Amino acid sequence: MNKKISPLVSVIFTSYNHLEFLKQAIESLLNQSFINFELIVVDDCSTDGSQELLKTYTKDKRVNLNLLDTNTGSYVKASNYGASLAKGEYILFAQCDDFSETNQLEILVNALNTNKDVGVAYSRSNLIDKQGNFISDDYTIRQYSFRKRCIQSTTIGRKNMRTYLSYSCVIPNLSAALIRRDLYLKVDGLSEKYFIASDWDFWLRLTSKTDFIYIASPLNNFRQHDTTIRSTYDVSTQIIEIHDIIY
Repeated sequence: MNKKISPLVSVIFTSYNHLEFLKQAIESLLNQSFINFELIVVDDCSTDGSQELLKTYTKDKRVNLNLLDTNTGSYVKASNYGASLAKGEYILFAQCDDFSETNQLEILVNALNTNKDVGVAYSRSNLIDKQGNFISDDYTIRQYSFRKRCIQSTTIGRKNMRTYLSYSCVIPNLSAALIRRDLYLKVDGLSEKYFIASDWDFWLRLTSKTDFIYIASPLNNFRQHDTTIRSTYDVSTQIIEIHDIIY
């Protein structure tokens, strides 16, 4: 893809105390086949050596490193802060315990470039364990009507997307999706009232504005481990947030 004519992508990379996964995560982005992007790194006051590792990447001119002195208390706040610095036409929220396939940005950018009326392109995700071993993919656990519709890459209309989202969060994590920045701004970004399900709420709000493109190839690797955002909150908090969002 020609850098001179391709849109700028702002990748918002949030980091907090996941040093063991950090190198794989950030290098999977720096080694993308699509090259016209800025990598806005927001470290939320890590105490495990993450900040020292992140400093080694500042020689790359694409990296905009932001080391916070005080923890925000929420990946959502850190993500919104990073987005406030974005200059790109598109944004992708990358998380420090996941990693990307090298063609993720290229495929998602091409999907939005060729579908000007669509605001979000996202891919199937591999589910991997702490060591990076493949467990499954998120497609296999979806409701039947979604699996039937999305056995191959397709456009999902906003009404249908809202229906799918009423069953489950069919965009399993922020790292899987590319979003037009103007739409992110129109819906006022990620809601900071939620600690766990802010992404689910975000996708639901976007169904009032746009259609979605689903890429059936797994371009994102979503790590399952015992220190994910969801695992650090009790089940009652998760249920309360999801109930508030859906109903």
